[in-house]
Amino acid sequence: MKNGMLLHSQLPLLVALIQEINKYKNSKSRGKRLEQEHGLLSRQIGVLQHQLEQRTEETVKQRQEHSSIILGLQTDLNHKLEELFCYLTRLLLAARGLISQL
Repeated sequence: MKNGMLLHSQLPLLVALIQEINKYKNSKSRGKRLEQEHGLLSRQIGVLQHQLEQRTEETVKQRQEHSSIILGLQTDLNHKLEELFCYLTRLLLAARGLISQL
């Protein structure tokens, strides 16, 4: 009977000890899970950063190509406008010459 009393008096201590052990196990499991999630997120961030760098390079390249095309088109347009201006000037001078002959 004495052993039963001793065990009964130690029961709250044993329950508290079991609870602490369970808390430790849970925190250890949570820590492992957090490490795994951290690793996964780190890999995802790495992939996203790589994709961002690639797309940035592509965008810069396209911008350079488009800028070059636009510059070429502006040059062509200016040349055509100059040709048109010269043609209209000659046409105007010819028209004045015809009018003065009348």
